[in-house]
Amino acid sequence: MKFESQARVLKAIAEINENEEKHSTLIRSQTNLDKKSKSDQEIPGEEYGEPPVEGGPKTAEVVEDFTPSNKLLEEIDICKELSADQVKTLQQILVRNKEAFGLDGRLGNYSEEVEIPMLPNAKPIALPPIPLSPANREVVDKQIDSWLKLNVIEPSKSPWAAPVFIVWRKSKPRL
Repeated sequence: MKFESQARVLKAIAEINENEEKHSTLIRSQTNLDKKSKSDQEIPGEEYGEPPVEGGPKTAEVVEDFTPSNKLLEEIDICKELSADQVKTLQQILVRNKEAFGLDGRLGNYSEEVEIPMLPNAKPIALPPIPLSPANREVVDKQIDSWLKLNVIEPSKSPWAAPVFIVWRKSKPRL
C-alpha cells in the first residue's frame, strides 16, 4: 500500500516534469523575480544583479504641475560664493542645456544610447497584465498618453513584457 502511493506521487512528478517546459517558463521566471525582490541577497549566477534600492524601487510620479522653461533660472539655487561673471557664465550654460532639465511637463533629455546588460541566452519574460479598476485604468491611460506625447516611451512589439501597477503615495498615483 505504501509503495503504491509513493509510485503514484513519483508518476505525478514525472508527468509534471514532462510538461514543465510547456507551462511553467513564465511562472518560474516570475518566481525568480519575486524571490530576488524579497531578498537582500543576490541570486547566485546573476552577475548583473543590483542591491536593493533604499526606500524601494523608483516609481514615476504623475506630473500635475510643472516648471515652465522660462522660469529655469528662478528655480535653480546658484551658490552665493560665485562672482558675478561666474554666475553669468553658469546661467548661460544652464540656458544652453535646458533640455537636460524636466521642464514644461517633460522629463529631462539624455541623448546618449543606454545599453541594458542581459544575461547570455536569456529567455524573454512576458508577464500578464494586472487587472485594474476603471479609476486606475484611467490614471494609467492618461500617463501613457502623456509619455507617448512627450516621446518618453514609444510603441513596441517585444517578447519582453511586464505589467504596470500603481502605487499611491501622498494621495498621488505613481506608475
